[in-house]
Amino acid sequence: WRAHGFAPVRRRWLAAAHPPGTALVAEAGEGRVAGRFGGIAEDGALILSFADGTTHSVRAGDVMLGAG
Repeated sequence: WRAHGFAPVRRRWLAAAHPPGTALVAEAGEGRVAGRFGGIAEDGALILSFADGTTHSVRAGDVMLGAG
């Protein structure tokens, strides 16, 4: 990532990640957030998507499979 930036890492990460829509739970500083895997942001944050169309970025915390 130092030589080529985060984009190649992000592409490989997304290729190996759970499919979009997978239920996830994140335990972070703001508490517990349950949603669906919406991807990885350009800055590396996990994107959680919700049924109402909104999203939430998780930059640090414990992430596990769960009910979204």
